[in-house]
Amino acid sequence: MTALSAVDVSQGIVAIVVHVAPELESHLHNLVRTLAPDTSIATPLELCAHLLEHCAAHSGPAALAVLGAMCRQFGIPATNVHVVVQQHGLDEPAARRVLRAYYLLWDVEGARHCYRSSDAPALPALFASDATRLTAMFGGQPGSSAYLDEARWLLDVYRPLLGDYVTRMSAFLGSLTQDSRLAQVYTKGLDAHGWISQSGPEPGADYLVAAPVSMPLAGLVQLMQVMVLYKTLGVSPGELVRRFDGKCLAAGHSQGIAVAAALAMLSDEASFELVSTKALGILLLVGALPQILHPKYFFGSSAQPLKPTETAPRPMLYVRGATKPALEALLAEFNERQPTDSRHAHLAVTNSHDQFVVAATVMSAVKLAEFIAARAAQPDEDQSKVPFSRRKPVITASFVDITVPYHSPLLEQAVD
Repeated sequence: MTALSAVDVSQGIVAIVVHVAPELESHLHNLVRTLAPDTSIATPLELCAHLLEHCAAHSGPAALAVLGAMCRQFGIPATNVHVVVQQHGLDEPAARRVLRAYYLLWDVEGARHCYRSSDAPALPALFASDATRLTAMFGGQPGSSAYLDEARWLLDVYRPLLGDYVTRMSAFLGSLTQDSRLAQVYTKGLDAHGWISQSGPEPGADYLVAAPVSMPLAGLVQLMQVMVLYKTLGVSPGELVRRFDGKCLAAGHSQGIAVAAALAMLSDEASFELVSTKALGILLLVGALPQILHPKYFFGSSAQPLKPTETAPRPMLYVRGATKPALEALLAEFNERQPTDSRHAHLAVTNSHDQFVVAATVMSAVKLAEFIAARAAQPDEDQSKVPFSRRKPVITASFVDITVPYHSPLLEQAVD
């Protein structure tokens, strides 16, 4: 294949003119015959990706030829493939296909020059300017099972870069769950690789959001992102770390602290593996031990039905609309009404001047949500005819899909 070009024709249809070497003609014809009728290919770059994936499944030499032509045509890797994708304005499915196809031959000796060449800049653009100060940020618990979708996307696109690592980390996590002391919170195991690759049965969302499962798996997703970053930039883990600003290399919120600390410890590929096991082991225990102390609460038939938009009752509430002094006053009033300190609710996280997370037992969290609702107006409630001095504040409280009351005195026993 020597060149591709796109030509606009009538009615918005794009014709792609392809010039291929004779040995690739049969592969191109076979690709066209196997494409689904509704397949949309709008740019030469997308056609390259389709042809590359087709050839990779049938002929190694042909795949190498297509990859080489793709790199010459679009200036890769002198221009990073992610930049090329962005320049073409591809939608998510098309971008995903192009990236997945490009990295298919990552482990093939004859393709090395397509991923790092002498024409590439000495430093990736991300690190090229001394005026740019970089800090890595790692978030806390996802609060949903969506982290599994992110992991699947990463493994689908960057499988040659990540596959072996995910397999080893999955085996490591699985071995930890065999400890009899943790058995009660891993009733369906912890098969990270099987769930991400969809090669095994997946537990329900309720199991996936449970802290013993979501904490180590969300950490694994963050580590996968780090691995993709340094490999696609063509630097070692240690070089990646050195390129971040020395005063604040990485920051993490909640469970993100473990991955931020892991990043700061990296030096080479071997260290990445070792540090990953340390971080994931910590996250597994930080999820499992508090959950054993605070098992999920199951309501009986007397429980009030939830609105369709609400999650199941959880030990953490997201409170919006109250200032910190106002929320603290509400918590003080609520706690005075509780029979014991163990029923108290605690301010756990401050996200902004009027957005907070409160931690409590599940029963207390439910009561607190009702307590706040009785003293606040709903966002769509009309108070225009109510004297200003009598208007209720607009405060909402919703359950956060986290199964342990983190960042609160309720976990002091777990530390002991």
